[in-house]
Amino acid sequence: MNTFSIITILVVLFVIFMLLKTVNSKGDVSPIQQFNEEDFIKKNNDKVIRVKGPIFNDVKNHCKAFCDQFNEQKFQVIINLTRLDAQTNLLTFPYDIDMKHFCYLINYLHHVKEWNPNVQVTGWHSCKEKDSWAIDPLFHKQLMISLPQNETHTDYVYAVSEDKLGYKLLFNFDKETIPLDRLPFEFEKCCENLEDYSFGKGIIVS
Repeated sequence: MNTFSIITILVVLFVIFMLLKTVNSKGDVSPIQQFNEEDFIKKNNDKVIRVKGPIFNDVKNHCKAFCDQFNEQKFQVIINLTRLDAQTNLLTFPYDIDMKHFCYLINYLHHVKEWNPNVQVTGWHSCKEKDSWAIDPLFHKQLMISLPQNETHTDYVYAVSEDKLGYKLLFNFDKETIPLDRLPFEFEKCCENLEDYSFGKGIIVS
C-alpha cells in the first residue's frame, strides 16, 4: 500500500470520527422542556402589561417569540394572556417575573415593527428593593412603565411613580436609573382587577 492510499484512509477515518462525534454531541443536548403547570408554584404579584391596538393572535405570537428568546435554558417568562376586547389584551404573570424581563418585554412589544404606531404598551408594578433599577425613592411605590408612542430607541423604558417621579431605566450592564426633569407621561393607575385575570382566565404563553 502506497503512501497516498494510507493518507486517504486516514482522512476518511478522521471524517467518520468527526461525524460520529457530532451526532453523539447532538444527542446529548436536552430539548427545551414543555411547560407543565404542576412544575411551578403560583406567586401573587401585581405585575401587569396592557397592550392596546393589536388583535389577540398578534399579541400571542409576539409574546411567544419573546418567551422563546429567554426560556431556552429555563423558564424565565411565563405569561397569562387575556383578551379584554377586540383591541385590548392583558398580560399577567401567575408565576411572577423579575423586573428585568418585565421591562424587556414592555420594550419588545413597543417596538414590534408590524404594528400600528398608535399601539400602546403599558406596564404596572410595585417596586421592591431587590428589583433591577430599584432606588430608594421608588421602594414600595407603584410604577407605570412605558414608552411614548413616537419613541424609537430600544435600550431603555421610562418609569413614572405614583407620586409623580420620572426615571429612565437604562438597559446597560449597571441598570442605571436616571432621574428626569420632566415626566415622559402622566401616571395613571391600572384599572383592571388583577385577581380576575392572573389565575384561571386567558391562556398560558411560554
